[in-house]
Amino acid sequence: RFFSDKIFTLRLKDRPVAWDYERAYRVRGTAVCVVRLDGEELSLWTIDFAPRQEGVIHGPASNTLVRIMVIHNRGPESVSGLSLEVETLIGRAADGMILETVWDDARKLAAGFTTPGLPVSEEGKRLILDIDEIPPRGELVTPFALAFATCGGNPRPALDTVALLGPERLLDETLAAWKRFTGDGARIITSDRRFDDLVEGLSVTIATQQAATGGVSEMSEYSHTWLRDIMGPARFYTLIGRIPDYRRMLDYYWLAALDRGNIANALELDIQPAAPPPQPDWESLPTLSGRESAEGPSYLILHYKAYLDATGDWGPLIERYGMLRHALIHQDFRHDCLLPFSDDETFRTAMAATFGHSLFNEYQTTHLSANSSFLWVVAAQFMEEVARHLGFVWHADEYRAMVRDVRDCTEQHYWLESDGFYAPMIDIHTLAPVDRPYEDINTKPLWAGYLAPDDPKAQANILNSLEALDSEGGLYYSPLHPIYRPVARLLGFEKGIVTGMTYGYQLDNLARIDHPLAEEAFLMYRRFFHDCGNVSEDQVVDDFGRAAYFFEPFGFLCDLTARYRSWEGGINGAAMLRYLFGLELDALKGRIRLAPHLPAGWDLARMEKARLGAHRFDITVEDDGRTRRVRVDRLTGPLLIDAMVSVEGGIEAVFVNGDSVQPFIESQWGRARVRLPGLFADDLSPLTIEVIKGGN
Repeated sequence: RFFSDKIFTLRLKDRPVAWDYERAYRVRGTAVCVVRLDGEELSLWTIDFAPRQEGVIHGPASNTLVRIMVIHNRGPESVSGLSLEVETLIGRAADGMILETVWDDARKLAAGFTTPGLPVSEEGKRLILDIDEIPPRGELVTPFALAFATCGGNPRPALDTVALLGPERLLDETLAAWKRFTGDGARIITSDRRFDDLVEGLSVTIATQQAATGGVSEMSEYSHTWLRDIMGPARFYTLIGRIPDYRRMLDYYWLAALDRGNIANALELDIQPAAPPPQPDWESLPTLSGRESAEGPSYLILHYKAYLDATGDWGPLIERYGMLRHALIHQDFRHDCLLPFSDDETFRTAMAATFGHSLFNEYQTTHLSANSSFLWVVAAQFMEEVARHLGFVWHADEYRAMVRDVRDCTEQHYWLESDGFYAPMIDIHTLAPVDRPYEDINTKPLWAGYLAPDDPKAQANILNSLEALDSEGGLYYSPLHPIYRPVARLLGFEKGIVTGMTYGYQLDNLARIDHPLAEEAFLMYRRFFHDCGNVSEDQVVDDFGRAAYFFEPFGFLCDLTARYRSWEGGINGAAMLRYLFGLELDALKGRIRLAPHLPAGWDLARMEKARLGAHRFDITVEDDGRTRRVRVDRLTGPLLIDAMVSVEGGIEAVFVNGDSVQPFIESQWGRARVRLPGLFADDLSPLTIEVIKGGN
């Protein structure tokens, strides 16, 4: 249950102004949104932001949303008879404010114009601001704020704070705070400014959904932090050097799990114990059940793998080893070596629509999951490394034996030799496999690291899976089952539904195996992302618009599906950077891997202030049509680099720092590639690789 919509209307002589032009903007490097409407020689500009300033972010003003409205008269004559109305669908207008409560005052909202002395009146559920006159080419600026309080608190002090500080000061300091945020992470500069903005916007999307406590959530209906959803920032934030923000997500989940006494698929965002609770006896906790049975607990372990790869910091793993061991060994194995669905996978409804199952099917009771097994094996392999490093040799041996058994079982039950791909699921009773691939599962062996990119089985699985699917502009998808096509037509689409991370999974796979289809998949960002630079939980293949089942403005369910996502956005952002740079981190060895690509028409991709451990560096990929040049410079410390450079056609010559080298040249799928392992660079000796195209 949330607050209801608030509706703003500009009236001219008691009728709404007829707008014939509208455009929305996000200010670069920030989460400040601007909307412009034009009509009848009037313009209405709104500037929306959540105050974010040093010293105030945890104070009353942090519990507000501010809208600065600018009414501009573009005409040659004065305009009179204007009024600006704000209406609430639930609540009331009283005392010059809009007031709304939820759950017997558990949540409160107070909203109003914050400039003292304005001629504001109330009428039912509306506040009305009468505007005397706006001269030719003149304008009226009026701020409006919405303030929130919980647990019986009073939101009025927050409104008073906004009025006291002033919206202009709050806006200036919010912009400055966001610019500091943007400056802390890596900066992407390419041949397409729109792409650069997209990557920056995805980092802002995640930041706006990170609570002051540190937990990250999805801003649609939800108020928890999810094991699965943290994996988006794990992939993306570590690549763009946002390690402190990512670490806060891990620390919050740890604290919340201690408070609960166990891990959970989702934990509340507002847990703030006075002191960290003691650790439970993780070893003695029972087998995980419900939505913690499988899948999510493996993601928890992979969060820490991403952190260790980026930082080389063993501290959290030493402290939290018991929790991670519990997440691994206490998953709910069936038949000794197979795992169920969690029944909270983001793809489960879309998958049901493709296989002709009930949209409400509880897969945990009907099928076993290849996805859960792929994730578990990778998590267990990492835990073996951790256990050996920490001296738990008996645990390491246990994990190794379990990995062998679960991998053997996975290959036996899910690999379909005649089809050359994995079955995404098997019947929970008969163990009969489903003989069709599903995009969000069949991409997991490569995406998660269950199989290596040069493994023939990994390449066969992804390519055969894609061949069995339908395609739309470079994106592969499962078509709707015939029983759902009439319903789809009623909702205005025909082809099918995909999840918001389908794009990222496929691009990641194709980039890893260096397949030519990766270029077309990458360029799908121009269609797959919404105009606002985000993706939804589910998207309609016909036009890649949001699969909107319904919207209601009263705050009971809000809208489905969610459309502002850190999980999907992080997965997709990381995949796009993987295609361009192929960057993989190994801070323990002071080593990175590069496998860059550039799509047709691009001559530049640059990542500034990339990060490995405590050191920063820049990566530049350039192509003038004849030479592919890769440069690593502006290093703040030494770095070992394993590079693979791939180009279409052949390679005539290769130079490293100006010296000719004679590496082995591989050819596959019409591409030629060279591998250059163990290269060294530091602040005094940057690295330059030049690959001259041509030859055989």
